Amino acid sequence: MNILKKIALTTLLLALPSLLMGFGLPKVPGLGKKEAAAAAGVDTSALQGDLITKFIAAQAEINAAQTHLAEALGIKGKVADLKAQQQKLESGEELSKDELKKVKKNSDEANKLIRKKMKEGVELSAESKKELVKAAPRIALGGYLTKELVPAAADFVKNSGDEIKSAGFSGAMKVKNKLSEGLYLAPKVPGHLKDVLMTAKDVFAFMKSNKIEVPKEATSKLPDDI
Repeated sequence: MNILKKIALTTLLLALPSLLMGFGLPKVPGLGKKEAAAAAGVDTSALQGDLITKFIAAQAEINAAQTHLAEALGIKGKVADLKAQQQKLESGEELSKDELKKVKKNSDEANKLIRKKMKEGVELSAESKKELVKAAPRIALGGYLTKELVPAAADFVKNSGDEIKSAGFSGAMKVKNKLSEGLYLAPKVPGHLKDVLMTAKDVFAFMKSNKIEVPKEATSKLPDDI
């Protein structure tokens, strides 16, 4: 199965727990106790922290690549934003839900601009070509790390869903507040991966069309069927 089709399926699977909870399905006798027991054995806050840490590591690579690409393609208005975001990603600071949203939004916008600029075509200087060569391994590593994030996102979705259901009506909101960053981020991971892989594929094709060799360390990190 093509990797992008796999991502679409994963997106649906990650969304299912939230969708099912929203329907208010009747409780099955004994099921709540099993869910409570399962939730009690898992530290969902730790899962959330692990998910966010891995996302930041992946995004630091993607953001660095986007900075090089913006420089290469003359997207000057985006370079400053990306450099500021890189400092934030590499600071070691924890990111709030709003900050995660901002990172995701900036990444989506950068990828869209990069793909648009490559499609339009741009004259490349020797310096621009160097920036593209620098970008290729980093967007590949970012894509690889994001792909590795998918199981962590799925694990968090399952266990957070169990904890929310076992908390009951009165405690569910408290759990959702505690896990708000993960509940925002986890369902976004498959779509984010698809966007990054699409951009990486277009970057490699653009480099080849301009007779720029794509570094082997870049192509070895990504699936052959992107």
